[in-house]
Amino acid sequence: MKTLKICLISVLLAACKEPAEKLPVYNSPDFTPVWGNSMAAQHYIADFEFIDQNEEGYGTNELEGKIHVMNCFFTACPSLCPTLMGNLMEVQNSFKGDPEVQMISLSVTPERDSISRLISYAELNGIRSSNWHLLTGDKKLIYQTARQSYFVDENIGTELNENDFLHTENVILVDQNLQIRGIYNGSLPLEIEQLIEDIKTLKKEL
Repeated sequence: MKTLKICLISVLLAACKEPAEKLPVYNSPDFTPVWGNSMAAQHYIADFEFIDQNEEGYGTNELEGKIHVMNCFFTACPSLCPTLMGNLMEVQNSFKGDPEVQMISLSVTPERDSISRLISYAELNGIRSSNWHLLTGDKKLIYQTARQSYFVDENIGTELNENDFLHTENVILVDQNLQIRGIYNGSLPLEIEQLIEDIKTLKKEL
């Protein structure tokens, strides 16, 4: 009888436990969090494909079914980008050899960032192409993808195009279904630490 009581108590405790930690979904540029089974219109990263430092096409076809981290940069950036990309090395190192986690960095000066420059930049900064892809391509499409799909720009509600320079420390976390699950200030180490923890949370959804 005592054993039966212990078993019943264990079952009740398990049933009363809080649900596993989950991250919200973000469907709009103002990053209002959406929790649970909301009826809000869902936002997904639109199809794209650019060229990475391996001279290979890389985009949503390769990212679907995987967690990925997105940011913007340019190889000649003297201030923000070195800090941002340096902090993102922690993400790369935390998920070394994990094919379920990918990183993409979109060049906002693709007319200058040729494949050869991306190769040199990757080698200089220890970027491994197995899970971190530096992407270049058509400037208009890159800016459209960054602003309309990833909501990466801070200028919410402002009509912008590729002639309006895109320079931001925002880092975006996207899940296996190509939905946005987090935004972080990539210049702050504490935010990168939170990003790493949130990736681990998303991995439990696989």
